[in-house]
Amino acid sequence: MSDDTPIEFEKLDWGSFTKQSQNAGFGKRNLLGFSKYVLGHPKRFREKTRNRARFYMNVIAKNK
Repeated sequence: MSDDTPIEFEKLDWGSFTKQSQNAGFGKRNLLGFSKYVLGHPKRFREKTRNRARFYMNVIAKNK
């Protein structure tokens, strides 16, 4: 996804990143920690997960 591509919120799979965080042992409330872990270990995760982590850190965490 390029930087100038608008986000299509209708197509997002809401809750999937939270589920991944829980499955990895980070829980529901530590999404920032999980995001940092994913981006710090990129070879362990698929591109889609890395994109979700970037989205969380760049959009959601900045607006909290």
